[in-house]
Amino acid sequence: MTYKSIFYLGLFLIICLVSCKESSKPASQNQIKPVLSKLERLFLETQINRLRVRQTPDLEGAVLKILPQGEIVEYKHDSTRFSTSIEYNKTTYNSSWYKIKTPDNTEGWVYAAFLTYLTLEENRLYLQKKEAQELKEQSNENNAGLLQRQGKQKSAPVQKGLVEQYQKYLAKLPKNDPKSVSKAISKYKSNIIGQNTNTCDAAYVVFDDFYQKVLLFVGRRVAGKYQHLYEEVQRYQSSTMRHDDFCLLLRDNGFNFGIEEDAVILVEDVDFLYRIFYRECSTPMRTWMNQYQKEVPNFWFEDEQLRIPPKTLARWVLSWNYFVFLYPEFIWNDRAQERLNFQLKLLLQGSESSLSYDKKTKLVRPEYLEAYRFIVDNYPKSKIGIAFNNYLQLLQDNNLQFYDDLNQIQLHSHLRDKHDWRGRDRNRRGCSRPRSVHDVTDDCRGGCGERRRENIFHDGCQRRRAR
Repeated sequence: MTYKSIFYLGLFLIICLVSCKESSKPASQNQIKPVLSKLERLFLETQINRLRVRQTPDLEGAVLKILPQGEIVEYKHDSTRFSTSIEYNKTTYNSSWYKIKTPDNTEGWVYAAFLTYLTLEENRLYLQKKEAQELKEQSNENNAGLLQRQGKQKSAPVQKGLVEQYQKYLAKLPKNDPKSVSKAISKYKSNIIGQNTNTCDAAYVVFDDFYQKVLLFVGRRVAGKYQHLYEEVQRYQSSTMRHDDFCLLLRDNGFNFGIEEDAVILVEDVDFLYRIFYRECSTPMRTWMNQYQKEVPNFWFEDEQLRIPPKTLARWVLSWNYFVFLYPEFIWNDRAQERLNFQLKLLLQGSESSLSYDKKTKLVRPEYLEAYRFIVDNYPKSKIGIAFNNYLQLLQDNNLQFYDDLNQIQLHSHLRDKHDWRGRDRNRRGCSRPRSVHDVTDDCRGGCGERRRENIFHDGCQRRRAR
């Protein structure tokens, strides 16, 4: 055998060994495929055994759970912008971290290199199964288990003195300085963390009120100054916030950029805030945060137009209906009721710019009928499921034609014993922001029924975005 033959044979063996080594690595997909990125709920499969779910996205984070190989987890649409280098099975990886939720609802961070996305078809089939299971658990509002859980929410009373001290401290901080948010968080950590969950909830409500004011004032400071980030924000729904020192300051204090009416505006970084407060709050507040986190990244209702599919809105209506029933004593129960009321009205009637029916023929649009049937199919024994079933029958009797007050009279009457639809100021259209936030600007005076220059992102009327 010649030296040349030996050389090529050796080269061939080296290539084979390297290929085998690479193929033994866990399959990782650190970039979401374009088709998958459009899905509301994404699921991943673990690629190694004993994969740790950590409280924070680093190797020192407390281990919340250990997952077996082949476990399906839900991606929470949050990942780190930094990567961590680790060695596993004599192979070095350099990957980011994904925020995920396990089948038993544990939320935490997992090293992304050891996860792989389900295919589009696998994701669709698993989502159907998952949603059916979730809705089945919520389908009977009167079962004894729920009532028992409801009773357990009564815990220690709020430490009003501590909360008032915290409120006074926040009142002294400048509202036009992003650093005030970090100071507010530090005070929460030093004075509130460790108290009972009801006290933590009450203090978080105070913080949220303060944070919304800072968002308004600082948002006005940056209005129009970062329009050059439009393409980045449009593509990724957020910014890296590394463009200058002030962007870094905003990022470190819980702010990011979003788009509203083709303008780049300052918005809240919900993931940043919830990482700090989520663990300290009560189960109802965490449930609120989980649902709100699904809604807030989407400018889902702008210019009197619904920007999401009615079926997605139906899912949200189901969630808030269940929440209002389960947690009647929750500190923001009124907000949840207003949010439910507003979303239910949109689901039934649509809005001025996107009606639920065709203006000329009065026929209810197919996508809305699909949303109503989704509620009936998945919530058959609940009050809301029975009400929508009756409403569908009324529509059938009317040849699927919408007519005024049909849904208000027939559907709301089925729910009135559970939710007080009559005791609200109709002119406010579900606006439930705290009065102190409305006092910051007069753009919302007269209630959200009056469309002002400032778009209202409903909280019932949703959280305001700062221009």
